Amino acid sequence: MDHYQQWLDMPLPSLGRRSPREACRTPEGRQRVAILVRTMRDSAIPGGFVPAPRDWLLRELGIAGPERADSTPEA
Repeated sequence: MDHYQQWLDMPLPSLGRRSPREACRTPEGRQRVAILVRTMRDSAIPGGFVPAPRDWLLRELGIAGPERADSTPEA
């Protein structure tokens, strides 16, 4: 989970070198971050995969509330 907490504040080339938190300050940025989160790949571990915490990330970024996150389709 630490990786995902760090990801929230990591400058990303796909967001113009802004972090997901910074990008979420504009409507366009929120849309781009939502797409990144919803299409995020699961983490590979020996013996399988661990699902990315998409709902948690969306809530943490203020993109989706708890009631909406449950109905958000995951990629």
